[in-house]
Amino acid sequence: MSSTGKGLPIVGDQAYYRTTSRVGLRHARRAVQLVMLVLFLALFLVTRDQGLAPLPPTLFLQTDPLVALLTIGAARVLVPSLLVGSLFFVLFTLVFGRAFCGWICPLGTLFDLTNRALKTPEDRVPLAWHTKLQYAKYLILVVMVAGALCSAQWLYLLDPLVLLFRALAVGVWPVATLAHDDPEAQGTLWQAFHGVTFGPLALLAATLAAVAIAPRSYCRYLCPLGAFYGLLSRAPLLRRRVEGCDACTGVQTQKQCVAGCRMGAVAQNPHLTQNHECIRCMSGRSFCHAQAIHFDVEPRTVLRQDPEDVPAAISRRAFLASAGAGLALAPMAALSSAPRNPDTGVVRPPGVLDEDAFTDQCIRCAMCVQACPTQTLQLTHLEAGFTAFWTPAITPAVGGCVPECNACSVACPTDAIPDFAKDERSKWATKMGTAVLEKGRCISHTEDTPCAKCLDICPTKAFVVESEGARTPRRPEAVDYVRCVGCGLCELECAKIVYGTPALRTFAHGRGQLTALHEAPTTSFSAPTIAPAD
Repeated sequence: MSSTGKGLPIVGDQAYYRTTSRVGLRHARRAVQLVMLVLFLALFLVTRDQGLAPLPPTLFLQTDPLVALLTIGAARVLVPSLLVGSLFFVLFTLVFGRAFCGWICPLGTLFDLTNRALKTPEDRVPLAWHTKLQYAKYLILVVMVAGALCSAQWLYLLDPLVLLFRALAVGVWPVATLAHDDPEAQGTLWQAFHGVTFGPLALLAATLAAVAIAPRSYCRYLCPLGAFYGLLSRAPLLRRRVEGCDACTGVQTQKQCVAGCRMGAVAQNPHLTQNHECIRCMSGRSFCHAQAIHFDVEPRTVLRQDPEDVPAAISRRAFLASAGAGLALAPMAALSSAPRNPDTGVVRPPGVLDEDAFTDQCIRCAMCVQACPTQTLQLTHLEAGFTAFWTPAITPAVGGCVPECNACSVACPTDAIPDFAKDERSKWATKMGTAVLEKGRCISHTEDTPCAKCLDICPTKAFVVESEGARTPRRPEAVDYVRCVGCGLCELECAKIVYGTPALRTFAHGRGQLTALHEAPTTSFSAPTIAPAD
């Protein structure tokens, strides 16, 4: 038995690692990670019943500075809650570096848990490729910011918090709830939700599976939020320092601070550190046999680099090429949008007046989908064009928009769905769309059957009904355009009765126009309009 320069015993070529306060910091980080993951999942669950939440379910997304940056850039609006929440983590990162990624990010915790479950080798990416791929996330960030300047909202593609919440809301949660409510009905799930679950869930699964290539592959190479925090971590107050390192001389540990760094932030020379890539996981500090790794708080100017730091070096050519790509792709995506025919367009949530403003401000997080009690809000595919991909829309085939509900408005972290109160006058002062009656498919007309389901379910009594002198009373004749708000409840009821295409269809026609509730707030909607007798 011999010993290292620090007096640690060595048996053969391996060193014993003492459990000290350095290891304790790593355990503390793991505990904080689990607490943050549980908090994220708890807030996700209470999104359905926001009155039970001690904290707002939007907490994580409203403290995401990338959400604030790209929402302001794309929609040209200031959302105070986003600015206040994101400012906290901007200041936090200036002090502690990318500690958010290592201690708080719930998706990062899932990566670490997946890595432990798969028992992935430390790294399968060659050093030359790793060095180049590290800067891909910075270039992705540049493309997103440049696109936002042209009113293109691409945050939803790779932001970790948006990616995780959306996959849970439209992928994991529908499966879990259906299996719980009716274990024998799982085969109908994909039909009920129109296959929307596949895309977001597959994207999350792909990011988790990438840890088989290298630990935290997504964080290393793709995460734009990590890139944003990395730029802020160019010269943080809390920095990783290496003093007294013998580069594992005499100990065959294969430089564990290098091989064991899940972010690949430690260069082959253990004395050098990429502080903008280090997530402060404390792992290297806890198993350094020479106890040479420590973190110091030393005031530094933003532009000054420590001799031990490896700075982020993005070439000017790569930066300009990425910015140019973002500026070029944004108008191309807009031109590829489907024709916006109001008769065939999707029906948006209450209060949404302008399609372009909505798609710029919506980050596709699916919080409104998770909050909707009837699940009428579902994510679209290409129904409204490429620029509106994965935005929420009213889906009468699944459910209708009920009165006295403002769950989607409360849940929206970017105010893409404007605030409105739990009353008809506030919620339906403007139209979401209009229902259209096709008499040739209505059994009240084709079979002379007094159905009247649509008349009973309509919350605003927007149907024109035959006069009492007609042969079949309470038979719908038409839809009152000013009273109809496009809630989709009548279409849902009609679909339960009529085989095939229902007699009532809800379209986006009239979106944003004033309804009778706005024009005459005292008007009673307790009775439908009676058509004059022939």
